[in-house]
Amino acid sequence: MSPSVIDMDTFSEVKELMEEDMQSFIDTFLGNSPKIIEQIEQALKDGNIESAFLSAHQLKGGSSSIGALTLSDLAFKIEKAGRAGNADPIPELLVQLKTEFEVVEIELKKIEV
Repeated sequence: MSPSVIDMDTFSEVKELMEEDMQSFIDTFLGNSPKIIEQIEQALKDGNIESAFLSAHQLKGGSSSIGALTLSDLAFKIEKAGRAGNADPIPELLVQLKTEFEVVEIELKKIEV
């Protein structure tokens, strides 16, 4: 597993805390994240920067918690741009975010918990 996709130290810490609930945590993350990404995309289309950065903030937290640090960083960049009222970098960041989520999803599904 690539350390740039899932930080195994972070993942292991969460797994230790979650114990038998870890699979449910992963499933919830994988189920909710595409919806949050869609919310960011729709907010951007609607010109609702505040909604975009709030959704990005939510994704940032979940991604960080599960060890998907690059995904979390991309969400943070969207959040930061949105909070600054600067939508210009968000479309390109959103493309990167979607691509990174696809990789994270594949890697998380490979992990035995």
